[in-house]
Amino acid sequence: MNLTNRKITPKDTSRKNQKLRDSAKDCPACTGCGLQNPGGDRLCLAHSNRLIDGKGRGLKATDDTGAILCQTCHDLCDGRIGKFPRAQAQAFHQRAHMQTLARWRKTGLVKNDV
Repeated sequence: MNLTNRKITPKDTSRKNQKLRDSAKDCPACTGCGLQNPGGDRLCLAHSNRLIDGKGRGLKATDDTGAILCQTCHDLCDGRIGKFPRAQAQAFHQRAHMQTLARWRKTGLVKNDV
């Protein structure tokens, strides 16, 4: 029952890519600090916090703009720990994303740009 008279639309799943999310398990090290990932359980895909990457209120950026990071680096980027200014946190994430993107291209998860 819709009590708000707003149109209810199904959740957009085109922003998600499970293969990219799962690639963190196979990544040997964090692209932020280099923490080793021997058991495949120390890293995750950290989404970008930049509006240009599709981030919005209540909306995560697309998976293809993410970076494979450990929990500490993820917390730094998201501002949960540390005193990074926003620009510095975004630059840190962007550098890690570029390394992640290079890995995805090398392993064939994403195609090279034309």
